[in-house]
Amino acid sequence: MDAVQIEVRMRNRDEPRPLPGSGPVRNLIARTLVRMQDIEFRAAVPALQAGRSFTGTVSLGGNGQFVRLGALRALDDAPERGGPWRNSLLDDYELALHLALAGRTVAFTRDTWVEQEGLWSAGRLLVQRTRWSQGTMQCTRHLRTVWRSRRLSVPGRMEISYSLLQPWLQLLVSMVCPVLLVVAVSHLIDQMDGAPAAGGTARWGLLLGYLLLAVVQFGMWGPLYRAKCEPGQGFWRSVGWGFAYTAYVWCYSLATWRALGRHLRGHQAWAKTRRNAEIAAPRTAHAHPDHARAR
Repeated sequence: MDAVQIEVRMRNRDEPRPLPGSGPVRNLIARTLVRMQDIEFRAAVPALQAGRSFTGTVSLGGNGQFVRLGALRALDDAPERGGPWRNSLLDDYELALHLALAGRTVAFTRDTWVEQEGLWSAGRLLVQRTRWSQGTMQCTRHLRTVWRSRRLSVPGRMEISYSLLQPWLQLLVSMVCPVLLVVAVSHLIDQMDGAPAAGGTARWGLLLGYLLLAVVQFGMWGPLYRAKCEPGQGFWRSVGWGFAYTAYVWCYSLATWRALGRHLRGHQAWAKTRRNAEIAAPRTAHAHPDHARAR
């Protein structure tokens, strides 16, 4: 085993008032954002990593990753390019990709975990996910190498290709789903006005496709998260989490479009995500303005 990724949990997932100085609405939004991140990291990501375990393409990401020094040294064939890390904005995933291309083994385990602080600010979350999306776009340059590799299985190449094409697929889906919704709504309006239901079956098929594509595949993670991670929570609360997670994922499309704009303009600066404490810390009257800037 050359590297291991363990589960990541949000340590502030049960914080009732993440914004003590704010009202109930802002606290509800902040609390929900943290819960959505916990669902993502403890339900959706482990499911994805389980599939990658079969294809031999487990990825590394953020906290909770362990890599043997010997494996890193084996990849350090070009120090001017950053050594084992190739300077993309998604350096952890890129490292795991190079380990796989080198025939190294990466595993995922839920036997232990690490806790991190979930972001309660939508703005900072947008900055973070923009960086991740742009980093994935940068890593698409490795697709040719992936398909030429003899160390990867065909399922492994397919999984990596799917992962690297995710931002582009998100852009496509974010354009297709609104069209499906408009067609479905127009059909319902025609029905209410008593117009002939020409092509009714096809239109209901589009509505069903929209629900499956835009709602069901994301909404299911709320009840699954409850069943696997938070059995003490109520079922209907988990259903609400599922709807919230659907909206959360769709907001991810904003980050992807923002990442595309940065990518096309050639902006590759690392935007550091400020911690909650850095935002919440009150400024003193004599604080220098530079002290409040994100590093």
